[in-house]
Amino acid sequence: VPQVVDAVEIPVIAAGGIADARGVAAAFALGAEGVQMGTRFLATHECPIHANYKAAILSAGDTATTVTGRKSFISARVLKNEFSKRVLEIEDSGNSAEGIGEFIGFGRLKLAVEGDVEQGSLMCGAAAGLITELASVGDVIRGIVDGYGKVVEGLGE
Repeated sequence: VPQVVDAVEIPVIAAGGIADARGVAAAFALGAEGVQMGTRFLATHECPIHANYKAAILSAGDTATTVTGRKSFISARVLKNEFSKRVLEIEDSGNSAEGIGEFIGFGRLKLAVEGDVEQGSLMCGAAAGLITELASVGDVIRGIVDGYGKVVEGLGE
């Protein structure tokens, strides 16, 4: 983030691994003017993903994710499961990007329709390990705003 801030003259938005007030404060300390949090908002009451997907995020630890797509198409961070294991095997076997893409499309559909957390593609970031409770969007935002003040105040001690 600091290198990007130094290199450009537009506002920089930090993303990745941010799920609470500490991450927001760190991003701002590095020079970002805003943050993008995706995974934290998956585990909210308002998010329309399957309840099983939300539960998988809530039970994720700090090593629960992997990256697929590095060898053949756009990469994605996902929760480790049977589906992601199979995607990585397919990539390692040298299959075409189209063949892998077709397989991944099936996984997303299966997850969306059935909530299958083993055969579905559970896209989320490494911040999943920080998320321990399902909350409303309003509570998440209030917690970040209130917590930010406490984090920043604690730095001055």
